[in-house]
Amino acid sequence: MFVRRSSLMFYGYAISHEWLVRFAERHCPEALPDRSGRGYEDSAISRAYEHLVDLTGINNLDPVTCFNLKGGSVPAEWIAVYDGDYDNVLSDEDFLAIRIDTVYVLGVCLD
Repeated sequence: MFVRRSSLMFYGYAISHEWLVRFAERHCPEALPDRSGRGYEDSAISRAYEHLVDLTGINNLDPVTCFNLKGGSVPAEWIAVYDGDYDNVLSDEDFLAIRIDTVYVLGVCLD
């Protein structure tokens, strides 16, 4: 039986930006700008991603920010806030109180 989901499901590896920076510093330091320069972290994350693609051969390795579920499903208010459709769903107080827990994922495939 095929069940259609209303949103994409990503399968991959959850990693932090800090881990990517450390990975780049260890494995491709020559490709990094001066640590004190602007955009160092963004540059290091990009170099780490490129290096991982080269090492693994997974050309469709895709960096994605995903909901970090602690239970069975994503709360409806998270989706409304994430999609920007909260005006008719949430009051200003409810909107400000929501803390969406996300995780950075290097997606290998999606469903």
